[in-house]
Amino acid sequence: MSGVNFEDILGMTFFILMIWFVGRIFKAGNCSPIVGEIFVGVALGPNGLDIVPLFNDEDCAVHRHLLASESHVSPATSFTSTR
Repeated sequence: MSGVNFEDILGMTFFILMIWFVGRIFKAGNCSPIVGEIFVGVALGPNGLDIVPLFNDEDCAVHRHLLASESHVSPATSFTSTR
């Protein structure tokens, strides 16, 4: 798979499982689960421990097209084939 490796998938899986687990703990403690889920998102997100990988596929044709253009690209023209 382009741009994805085992460590990225493992990091995402850990992140999602932690959100679920902490949400269940908060729910069992008669608190809103969303509070715990947001807490985990902030703690493990890019401003915290940075567990969640950032996917950036530089080989993508659309990505290259958007980086090469300096003007605004409409969604209709950004997915046209260059072949």
